[in-house]
Amino acid sequence: MWWRAGRRLLSTAEVKRHRPVMKLENHRPVVQNDTWVAPNAAVVGNVRLGDEVSVWYGAVVRGDPNFVRIGPQSNVQEKAVIQTVETVETGFPAVVDVGECVSIGPGCVLRSCTVGKNVELGAGCLVLDGALIEDNVKLLPGTLVPPGGRIPSGEVWGGKPAKFVAKITEEEARRFFCLASTRS
Repeated sequence: MWWRAGRRLLSTAEVKRHRPVMKLENHRPVVQNDTWVAPNAAVVGNVRLGDEVSVWYGAVVRGDPNFVRIGPQSNVQEKAVIQTVETVETGFPAVVDVGECVSIGPGCVLRSCTVGKNVELGAGCLVLDGALIEDNVKLLPGTLVPPGGRIPSGEVWGGKPAKFVAKITEEEARRFFCLASTRS
C-alpha cells in the first residue's frame, strides 16, 4: 500500500533482505561452517556444499528439482549458474555432482552434469545435461560440452562444441590444480 506524505512516497510493505542460503519447499541447503557464500549469491534448495567452498557474487546454485553437490575446496565464481533438470533424456543422472578442488569460472553454466576433481572451467563454459568431465581436466573459456558429452582425464579441451586441444603435462598439473586430493 502506497500513499503520499508531502513530497515523499511511503510504503507499509515490509522490506525484505536477500538471504544467500534459502530453503525451497522441504529442502534446506547444507553449508559447512568454513564455506563462504557472497551476500548477493543464491544457494537454494537441495544443495550440499563441502568444506572450504566459496560461492561468489551473483552466482546461483539451484537444487530444484534435483540434488546439487559441490565438493571440498571448490569455488563457484561470479555470475555462474548451477542448476538441475527433472530428468535427462540420455538416462544419465539428472543431478549436479562437482568434485573436490574444482574452479568454476565466471559466467559458467552447469546443468545436470558430473565434474570430477581437480578441474578448471574457464569463464563462460557451458556443461549441459548428462555431460561427464573426468578428473584433472581444463576447459578453455567459452567451451561448450554438449548433452551426454565426455571429457577424458588429463586433457585440455576448448571450442563450441568442445574439441581436444592438448594433454596436461605434470608441470601444468602441479601449477593448475590444488593438491587437496593428496591430503590424508
